[in-house]
Amino acid sequence: PAWFSERVKVLALISFAAWIGTAPAVAWHMGRFSVLSLLVNLLAVPLSSAAMIAGLAMLVAAAFSATLAAPLASVASLLVALLQAINGLIATVPFSALDLPPPSPLILLLYAAAIVWIWYERRRAATFFRTAALLFGCIASLCAGALFRPPPEQSVTVLALSHGRATLIESPAGAALIDAGGLGEGARIAELLRRRGIPRLALLVITEDAPGAIEGALEFARHAPPARVILPRNSVVSTARRELEIWCAARHIEYGTPAFKQPLAGPGELRWDFFDDGPPLDAPAAAETALCVRLSAPGSRVLFVNARSSASLQRLLARSGSGVFEAGILQIDPAIGGRWPQEVESLIRESRCRVIIASGAADPDDPTAARIVEHARENGLRLFWPRRDGSVRLRVDN
Repeated sequence: PAWFSERVKVLALISFAAWIGTAPAVAWHMGRFSVLSLLVNLLAVPLSSAAMIAGLAMLVAAAFSATLAAPLASVASLLVALLQAINGLIATVPFSALDLPPPSPLILLLYAAAIVWIWYERRRAATFFRTAALLFGCIASLCAGALFRPPPEQSVTVLALSHGRATLIESPAGAALIDAGGLGEGARIAELLRRRGIPRLALLVITEDAPGAIEGALEFARHAPPARVILPRNSVVSTARRELEIWCAARHIEYGTPAFKQPLAGPGELRWDFFDDGPPLDAPAAAETALCVRLSAPGSRVLFVNARSSASLQRLLARSGSGVFEAGILQIDPAIGGRWPQEVESLIRESRCRVIIASGAADPDDPTAARIVEHARENGLRLFWPRRDGSVRLRVDN
């Protein structure tokens, strides 16, 4: 019937306008261009409207009778579930969305100018051919970044997570991750990797079999699987570690403890050295150990120390040889047991670092913060505090 075709036409035009109008904002904030957004909107708009009406009717009915509101609640829940199922189904279609770097301000300005021109000249000069050509040019320029994404700089990004810790290592040859955050942080890490254009990791290093280091691993690994996983040597393992090992084995991903006497190479020119605070290598592993990681790049070194206790730092310092802990950047949690132990100062002196990243459970509002700030100022060191300053990204080069 004529009324139905007219209704579909209006709905299609509204969906098209919403798709075109919101595309720059979605690309800027979410790093994504939805190719099938028009199709999704044709189905989602009626369903979401019906769900809102059913929900409003449920609220009105609930004011009079819970029995009357129950079936309306079921209808609203069914509509929402159907909407989620449709969105999930369309999201599985190949190339349903393109991952983009944030578009430049110039592209956004030209896009906005074209939309304004189409609206202003819609009755006079905005012919179908001109409008189609302008819209195609806008969308093509918006998506061009996906084809010309510049190679990443060699950098270290210490993430400011609500639970746990994680550090992203990027190089032109690939990316690696040290620790995976706590439970619930894996999705956030996966989103960061997507925005950075990282579909896979060359390496995942778990420094400690503790909730804040390992529980987010499976959450993001399903989206950006690592080629290899390094784990601490423990005689007793957690459920999270066991699940990660089973997942890696099922996908033929290499995992295990590092070769402590032999540096690990890659990606690119990166080199990894591992130490831990456990017993000697020829002795049985302790129930729990923590890895210390030294990352070497041409002209630069980064040292990651997971300090569990003063005793653990003493064991690490006792094993260090000449220059083992020297690094330009030191990442460490300076608060051990709520205090600043002497071993932290010894490690900072031995590392000869120029930059300190105070990460982990250290709280900028604790008295420990004043101690490390004073130490950094007295020694001319740069101090970053992700829990206060947000994620810290530093270039690692000459």
